[in-house]
Amino acid sequence: MTDDDLDLDLDLGPETPPVTPRARPTTREAPKSGVPSAKVMAERKPGVLSRVGSSVSGQLSHISRPNWSFRNFLIVLAVLVSLVVLAENWAAVRISFLGLRLELPKALAFLLNIILGGALTWFWLRRGVAAREE
Repeated sequence: MTDDDLDLDLDLGPETPPVTPRARPTTREAPKSGVPSAKVMAERKPGVLSRVGSSVSGQLSHISRPNWSFRNFLIVLAVLVSLVVLAENWAAVRISFLGLRLELPKALAFLLNIILGGALTWFWLRRGVAAREE
């Protein structure tokens, strides 16, 4: 290998001044020097879920939110516990009442008992109020 095989000839010509960085333009217009500039982008576009959430929250802004007190916490806890109990007791049960035979989930039978008991209690108490009014 000789010197002629390697082309290490660098034609720099006259010395060039060192390149100094220029300040970026603050507007979106391209600089006047003809050099293309980088496009200015927003920080980040909101995703689909955040856009839907903001529109829903804007529509629901007039609805007052509940005050989370200890009483409200206990109500929500009771509802959740009752839902779990209902889900666990969904096995079928046979009920015989006045010659009728029904097969329904145990949880539904329990709810029917509560509703019937509440209705009977309400009627019983109303009977006492009606008797006092006369």
